[in-house]
Amino acid sequence: MYKFLILIPLVVLFSCQQGSDTQSVSKQDQDKFNQYVETWRTFVAGFIAEDLDSQMELFADDVKWSQPVYNGNQISGKADIRAVIESWQKDFQVTSFAEAEGLIGNDENPNPAGFYSGSYFSTGTPSSSPNGLRVYGTWYWTHTETGTQGGNKWYGILTFNEEGKINSFTDWFDAGGVQDQIEKALEN
Repeated sequence: MYKFLILIPLVVLFSCQQGSDTQSVSKQDQDKFNQYVETWRTFVAGFIAEDLDSQMELFADDVKWSQPVYNGNQISGKADIRAVIESWQKDFQVTSFAEAEGLIGNDENPNPAGFYSGSYFSTGTPSSSPNGLRVYGTWYWTHTETGTQGGNKWYGILTFNEEGKINSFTDWFDAGGVQDQIEKALEN
């Protein structure tokens, strides 16, 4: 009986510790996360519609942008984002963005999502904040001049200000891969 009485507090203690490993998400944070995902989807819709002004409305005036191409690690701003989008819309018709396409699942998560926030595990400071939206997917496009169709896997991190506008934007993709796809298509 004595051993049983010692065992009960250990079971309770262990159960409490197990529960602390799982972070719960507040409705407010989930709503913010959903708002940020919808902001991204609005950006994509603007890209496909070639509506540059609606896209630029989503960015704060003081947005900081880390471009996907190497530029000496210089941080760019809103005017730079506008110029690059204008160039893309001149040279390409963006046809779609396939959320999560290109991600490989595993036994625990066979169908990964295209959007994540927070950092429960981190080499920095862990956070459950919905800010710091990570977006994964594949952009599909048609090169205007040649008619070449292609696609690029893409990854981005966006943060948002109090007004819900994008105030930092970092994105990665193989920009050289776009040219490679066009050249390969022209060889055939």
